[in-house]
Amino acid sequence: MYSVYRLRADDLDERFLLSLKALFTGKEVEIAVCDVGEDSTEPETDTTTYLLSDPKRREYLLQAVEDIRYGRNIIVPDQEQFQ
Repeated sequence: MYSVYRLRADDLDERFLLSLKALFTGKEVEIAVCDVGEDSTEPETDTTTYLLSDPKRREYLLQAVEDIRYGRNIIVPDQEQFQ
């Protein structure tokens, strides 16, 4: 599962943490935090936001990440053709 939360740092409270714990009970999670304010001009953030903005593309990309993570559906071309 992949979830994105956008909120002000001032709104982070115990209720938010409890809701995360309930949503991901028993699972290992990774939490990344970035500034999304007007001054944030990191190209990765803009590109990622764009790529994940379309629901079908988002689903495809997140599934591809999972496939790579677990070694599924990986196609390795015959290396001789590149020599």
